[in-house]
Amino acid sequence: MKGQGLLLAVVSAVVVAAVVTGFLVMGSPKDARKAELDKRRIEDLRMLANFMTPETGRPLRDSLELNAYSPDLKAQVTDPVTQVPYGYRVIDRDHFELCATFDTEVRAQDMQMWEREWAHPKGRHCFRFDARYPGGPRRIP
Repeated sequence: MKGQGLLLAVVSAVVVAAVVTGFLVMGSPKDARKAELDKRRIEDLRMLANFMTPETGRPLRDSLELNAYSPDLKAQVTDPVTQVPYGYRVIDRDHFELCATFDTEVRAQDMQMWEREWAHPKGRHCFRFDARYPGGPRRIP
């Protein structure tokens, strides 16, 4: 009996240690959800950047006017959690910025090379774009 109790205690301790180590290495499910929501925000901003770029010779749009969009796009101009519209500001005739509030920090060195321009701190962050590029705007630092 004593041997089985000791074995059960050791196995339980190993399982608890593995779970704790897993959370320390991978983060909690809550952290994973925050990271996924931030990925969604980036995808929304990518789509909006392309949508906000005018046809050649036309001025930048004045705002993210929700009534001007189809119902499908309406969901992508608002934050998936707060339902507050993403920020949009025209800087000059060729440049604009899109802003979102992020739950996590994502550093460029932790990202794939092709996505590093979308690194962001935790909290509100704005990305600047140059609308003069064919095929979609180019992010500028």
